[in-house]
Amino acid sequence: MTCDTRSVRGLPADHKGDIRVINIEDVESNMCCGTHVKNLSQLQVIKLLHTEKSKRKDKTLLYFLVGNRVINKLNTCIDHEQKLTVLLKNNPSQHVDLVDKLQKNVRTVTKNLQTVLKDLAILEVSKLKNIEPQPKYYFLHRKEAEADFMNLFIKEMGTTDIFLFLSTGDENTTGNIVLYGEEKAIASLGNNNHVLIPLLSFSSGVFSNHQKLTDSSGDNTCCVS
Repeated sequence: MTCDTRSVRGLPADHKGDIRVINIEDVESNMCCGTHVKNLSQLQVIKLLHTEKSKRKDKTLLYFLVGNRVINKLNTCIDHEQKLTVLLKNNPSQHVDLVDKLQKNVRTVTKNLQTVLKDLAILEVSKLKNIEPQPKYYFLHRKEAEADFMNLFIKEMGTTDIFLFLSTGDENTTGNIVLYGEEKAIASLGNNNHVLIPLLSFSSGVFSNHQKLTDSSGDNTCCVS
């Protein structure tokens, strides 16, 4: 068989023997690697999934399933649908609407939580400023808060006179800490693991598996996550 270069691309130079080339008129000409069928009826069923623009100009990628893969995909979808029905406690036709509602509720709760945590940070700073005499060091941990809580606390504090050790996160997962104070103190602590590691261990065990130190600003703040 005589084949043009394009139709046999990728064929080893030392190949000997017959080559099966599949020609689709005005579309493509390719070597068969054993996956081509003699008749389309052998495929039983074809499910077109979606298309995607190719990086090549004027090309479109078509995703599809054929034969038993369609059945396997259907079985997977039915299994997922049944599990969602149990979790969401409604019928499949309502899954999308309920998930959308749940997502909106989560966003609302998250927004409300951030507002409460902001008020809490302001309250905690007010309590600290009212302490007499003012302490040299101050430690505060909130397991339900995130990094924004610590940033707001520092902003409300507005001074480096008190060395702050702030942490957030649940002791069973991961968390973050911020060390905030005078630049010299932060620089000294950041280079002294004999002091840093005991501090991390002291923080309710939240950071026992996460002891990566980074200097976030180059001056008064040291972050560990």
